[in-house]
Amino acid sequence: MNKRIYVFCFHRISDEKSPAYPPMKVKIFERICNYISKHFYIIPITEINKVHNSNKKLAVFTFDDGYYDFYENALPILVKYKIPAVQNIITSCAENRISFWTQKLNNCLEEYFYRNLTVEIQEIGIKKQIRSEKDLEKTALSIYLRLLENDLKDLIVKNLCEKLPEQINQTKMMKWNEIEECIKYNITIGSHTHTHVNLNTLDLNLIENELKISKNIIETRLKNYNCEVVAFPNGQYNNFTMEIARKYGYRYLLSTEGKSLPSNDIYTIIPRFSLYGNNPLKNYLKLKVIELIK
Repeated sequence: MNKRIYVFCFHRISDEKSPAYPPMKVKIFERICNYISKHFYIIPITEINKVHNSNKKLAVFTFDDGYYDFYENALPILVKYKIPAVQNIITSCAENRISFWTQKLNNCLEEYFYRNLTVEIQEIGIKKQIRSEKDLEKTALSIYLRLLENDLKDLIVKNLCEKLPEQINQTKMMKWNEIEECIKYNITIGSHTHTHVNLNTLDLNLIENELKISKNIIETRLKNYNCEVVAFPNGQYNNFTMEIARKYGYRYLLSTEGKSLPSNDIYTIIPRFSLYGNNPLKNYLKLKVIELIK
C-alpha cells in the first residue's frame, strides 16, 4: 500500500524583527521539528519513491531561497533532530550574497515604515503611508502580488529603495562556502532558478536559461554536484516549465500547493505545505489537520 508523503516548505528562520514578511522564530521552528520528528517519519527527498517500513506518515523538509539564517539558525536544529532537508537556492544570490527582488522589497518597505515616509510606486498606482506593522505586512503582500508579473519589477524596487535618504541593509544570503558545508549534514541542494523570476511570464528560451544556468552553477560550484531538485518560484509552473526542467535533469519538481501526494506519483509535481509565521497554534493546527488526512 502506497503511503502519502507530506512535503513541508520553510523560508526564513530567525529572531530578527522583519514585519513585512516575519521570519519564523528559532524556538518555534525547533518546536515544529520536535513535533514532526515524533509524529512523522522524515526522509530525504531522494527516498520518496522507496518503500519504508515505518507506520508513521512520511515527511520531507524543504527550504526556499538560501537565506544565511538557514545556515546560522535552522541547520543546527536539523542536525540536532537528525532531519534531512532540501535547500533550494537562488544562484544569483549565492554568487554575490545580495537579496532577490522580493526580499529587497520587504527590506525597503520596512525602512519607509520606520522613517514614516510615503510609499509611492507610480507604475502600479500606489501612494500610501504605512500606519502599523500589520498594515506593513498587508502592504508588502499587496505590492508583491501586483509586481509579480511585471517585467520591470527589479527596476521598480531599485528605484523605490534609492528614494530613501541612505542605503539600507539587505537580508543576508548564503554563499557557496556555507552551502557546501550544508551538504555535509544531509542537506540536498536544489535550484530555485537563477534570479527567482515567475517562469510563467517568460518565453521558452528564458525559461531554459533560468533552469539551465542555475543547475550549471550549482554543479560547478559544488564540484560536479548532481542537482536534481527544482522549486518553481512562487509555485508557478505549467507543462512547458515541467518539460524543460526534466530536459535538464531535474527529477523532483516542487510547487507550493498545500496537499500531499501518493508515493507512486512523484514524477509529475511535488506539492508542499507551507509552514511560516510565529503563531504556534496556527502551525500546530495545520499539522494536526495533516495528521488526520487519510
